[in-house]
Amino acid sequence: MPIDQAIRDGRYERSSSRLSVCRVDCCTFLVELDGALIVFDPWLHDPARYAPLWWSRHGEPLIIDALPIPDLLLISQDAPDHCDPRAIDALPRHVPVGAPATVSKRLARSGFDTASLSPGDVRSVGPCAVTVLRGSHPGVLRQNGYLVERNGVAVLFLADTAATPELTEALKSLRRPPDLLMISSTGFALRFYGQIVMGPEEAAVMVAQVGARDVVPMRTLMHEVTGGPIGRLIVKAFIPPDEAFRRFEDALRERTDGVRVHRLERGER
Repeated sequence: MPIDQAIRDGRYERSSSRLSVCRVDCCTFLVELDGALIVFDPWLHDPARYAPLWWSRHGEPLIIDALPIPDLLLISQDAPDHCDPRAIDALPRHVPVGAPATVSKRLARSGFDTASLSPGDVRSVGPCAVTVLRGSHPGVLRQNGYLVERNGVAVLFLADTAATPELTEALKSLRRPPDLLMISSTGFALRFYGQIVMGPEEAAVMVAQVGARDVVPMRTLMHEVTGGPIGRLIVKAFIPPDEAFRRFEDALRERTDGVRVHRLERGER
């Protein structure tokens, strides 16, 4: 997969490829699947507030002004760094949306055409077939992983989930390896809750199990700042981006050959 600049002067430029992926930031990615543009987990506006005194900001200015109008919007969890109401509200209401029930109900009240998605669902949403896998921030919230397919091309999106037994079992049921796997592996842990995002070594095991030949690490590449006294108190561990990427690549090489790992900077496709 060649790398080029897909976001120029704050705007996204579509490709002519059957499969492409562009990094915006964190878990916000733009994927083209056989002509259909899918936006995953939009977060554009700072701050993302989890509680009155706990919030996150992007560590540097974003390079995109607004979300491009997608053919499908998929949201993995009801957290502001994955589901930015302001960014979503700027989209036309005809955009089809797939999301967990809490997000789906809220967006439906705003006029969006939403599909409420639960683990185990296999549904057509907009132009794609979507299979929902169970992810989890243990002790914090549930979330969805998504296998998205269109005309024989498949992408598996696993944002910010722990390596739970439920997810491992769900991956065993996949009919074939996806063409592309997108995965987070920061080892993010909260005091009092434990690790809620898999670490690099766990992610490497999962990649080897899934069998995808192309992998895009997600949150490992971010430049995010967690602030507020509550945030500083309860965030126990977060592996810095360069270290997380290096450990992921090293662990993956020990387990399997031939997997192409694509480290995308902001705006790159």
